[in-house]
Amino acid sequence: MWMSNLAEMRANTLLRIAEDSGGTFTDTEINNMLQREYEHLQTQINMKNDEYFAKEVITNTVATNIYAWPSDFVKLLLMELKTDTADSWFEVPKISIHRRNEWEAKRWWIHNERPVRYYIVGDTYKFIPEQADGTDNLKLIYIYEPTVLSGDTDVPNFPAAYHELLEIGATNRLRKAVKEPPIDQEEYNSKLSNMVDTISPRVKHAPKQVRMVPGIY
Repeated sequence: MWMSNLAEMRANTLLRIAEDSGGTFTDTEINNMLQREYEHLQTQINMKNDEYFAKEVITNTVATNIYAWPSDFVKLLLMELKTDTADSWFEVPKISIHRRNEWEAKRWWIHNERPVRYYIVGDTYKFIPEQADGTDNLKLIYIYEPTVLSGDTDVPNFPAAYHELLEIGATNRLRKAVKEPPIDQEEYNSKLSNMVDTISPRVKHAPKQVRMVPGIY
């Protein structure tokens, strides 16, 4: 399947508008609507499969510092630290900022688990206890925000079979700007449903099971 880049999607969107709308728009306006539709589709994907736009980053800890999330960070899925044993990682649980002092005082009483936690302050996070300098001992797995579609050769980061969704969505956003009704809505809804099913195997192949409760049927 040929992957559409921004220039091709802009041209196709312009063609849709020319055929079905009396409005005229600049390349910048079309690019903006394609980007807005791209962000909307990212949200739809993340709602069904929060591992699709996931990224793993390994970095190092620095004593006493407050850590900033990566620049493309959206949501944390997993944080791990490496032990002294090579390639042995353990998950770092989160605690409430309101319990940081309480946990600091009691952490050495906790048995059979790693005495490390993290808490979030605004757009940063910090460890309890503070971690000594380390090399490649901190792993973050998080939902990232894909790069904005701005250059003509930029390509959406989801299956090519569904790139047309951006064109239909952008066209209807522009039509709404000139108070015209949406077009190809059934096609859009069908493609969106198929895309979500395709990239969300946990939803498609592992549906929720019906739980029978005796005495109420």
